[in-house]
Amino acid sequence: MEYGRTRRIPTALNCAELLRIGPGQRVDRIVGARIGRVSHLTGGSGLGSGRGHWQDLIVAMRAALAATRRLDDEAGQARVHCGLARADNLLGRHDDARSHLRRALRLYRNLGDHVGQALAHNNLCAIAEQQGRYAEALRHSRQSLRLFQIAGDPTWQARARNAIGYCLMKLGRYQLALASCHEALTILQTLGDTTGQASTWDSLGCAHQHLGEHEQAVACYRRSIRLYRDVGNRLLEADVLSHLGDNHLAAGRPEAADVVWTRALAIFDQLGHPDAERLRIKCRGAGAAAVRETQRRIEDRRKNGGRRLDPP
Repeated sequence: MEYGRTRRIPTALNCAELLRIGPGQRVDRIVGARIGRVSHLTGGSGLGSGRGHWQDLIVAMRAALAATRRLDDEAGQARVHCGLARADNLLGRHDDARSHLRRALRLYRNLGDHVGQALAHNNLCAIAEQQGRYAEALRHSRQSLRLFQIAGDPTWQARARNAIGYCLMKLGRYQLALASCHEALTILQTLGDTTGQASTWDSLGCAHQHLGEHEQAVACYRRSIRLYRDVGNRLLEADVLSHLGDNHLAAGRPEAADVVWTRALAIFDQLGHPDAERLRIKCRGAGAAAVRETQRRIEDRRKNGGRRLDPP
């Protein structure tokens, strides 16, 4: 779908409709169905839809939250808070997203819902990761694993182990990270969880990249990209393509980095995702400067018979 050439999708859920919902009706499920519809119309992954569509959903979900409070539906309130967190996070309102998730976490605790608590911790981990607070993210991922173990959910336990591995990698504990991710991958392969495997291959790629093992990183990233493509998750396919480009640049392959970044940028643009601008700036600004510097040093090494030059 090309934005600007299609009619604007109407508000996901009419607020007046929410105010008419009576006892016994699942407000959060009604909103969830509308979220799914908007996700379908905007190109697949809900996180890839345009900012305007998420603004529409926020209006609808706020009305849903008022309705669930009126009905004293704590489970519905928790789910709507999670939906609002998702939308706020996409729009860059990370503090608002975190606030909604903490409210959802309190509600899930009151309900004794271990899975709900675990998913809230999982999302709090993701927000902390985005903001570079990896020690905090690690705490949330470990809490998530503990709660999924109580709930007896093997798939999400494995996904939590992958999240733990990713946080350990960002904290520089690479061998522990690789061990946690490999443990997760073995379980996810046994369970046939394609999305979980894709995420874990991406984490393994990041760990190998940080260790300077660039060819192993390439193999991991390519497996992740292929699996995300298989399940039709174009947003995360583009995200891993961006990581692959970073790895190519770090390995001294600027032309390959530019090719991969361009592919990722095309997908972000098609999805109307805000990461498109981040990657565009990277390509034209700091990324382009890094590419030029790498090209210059490669040429200098060629002229000097392949002798490695000391950094300036």
